[in-house]
Amino acid sequence: MNVYDLAHNLARAIKENEYYKEFARAKKLIDGDAEAKKILTDFRNRQMEVEKARLLGQKPPADKMEALHKMQEIITANQKIKSYLEAEFKFGRLMADIQKIIGEGLDLFEKNA
Repeated sequence: MNVYDLAHNLARAIKENEYYKEFARAKKLIDGDAEAKKILTDFRNRQMEVEKARLLGQKPPADKMEALHKMQEIITANQKIKSYLEAEFKFGRLMADIQKIIGEGLDLFEKNA
C-alpha cells in the first residue's frame, strides 16, 4: 500500500477517535462564541509572553504572572473554555502518542541503554 494512502487512512481513523470528536465539538462551541474565543486568545497570548521570558532565561514580570493567574481563574469558571482546553489536551496527547509510535518505528529516537 502507498504511504500516502496509509496516511489518509490514519487521518480517517483519527477522525473516528472519541478524543478527536470531543475536541471538534468543543472547538465548534468556542468558534461560535466570540467572547469565549477572545478570552482563550488573550489567555494564550499571556501564556506565550510568560513562556518567552522563561525561554530567554528571564523571570517573567510579576504583573504578567498576575494577569495570567487572573485569566486562569476566568477560564476555570467558564465551562465552555475549560471543556475545550481539556479536549485539546486529550487530543494533543493522542497525536503525540501517534507521533511517538511512528518515530519509534523509524528508529528516530535514541534507545535507553
